Amino acid sequence: GVAISSLKSMIGHCLGASSLIEACVCLDILINGQATPTINLEVPEPNSGLDFVPNKAKEVSGDFVLSNAFGFGGHNSSLLFSRGQF
Repeated sequence: GVAISSLKSMIGHCLGASSLIEACVCLDILINGQATPTINLEVPEPNSGLDFVPNKAKEVSGDFVLSNAFGFGGHNSSLLFSRGQF
């Protein structure tokens, strides 16, 4: 399945810098093949059908990484990175 994690669990909310930091992490995931974990996720919902990455990095493969950002006042964005960019 698609690996799902939250960077905010490790660094908090960086306000205006959040999307830039997440973009850098997305590129790192594509380059190194390690999805960042959601720390302190103790009991993922077992019946959700989602592939969470709790508490430690996980090896992943694939050609795409998606970052969704939801800001104050409706300033939202989605960035899709492709391995083909390198």
